Amino acid sequence: MKAGILAALVSFNAEMRNFAPEKPDFAIAIRDPETKEVTGGLYGVDGYGRAFVKLLIVPE
Repeated sequence: MKAGILAALVSFNAEMRNFAPEKPDFAIAIRDPETKEVTGGLYGVDGYGRAFVKLLIVPE
């Protein structure tokens, strides 16, 4: 159901604004300099010419 609602919303917005969303996802990882393990980062989406941060964690 969520996918159907989202598809209808994206289609409507593309028609009204005359363009569709661009690259849907991006991420930036924060790594431990010694172990290279991911310790935090940012996850976002890019659409309608704007970037939106969905998740952000920064280690202490």
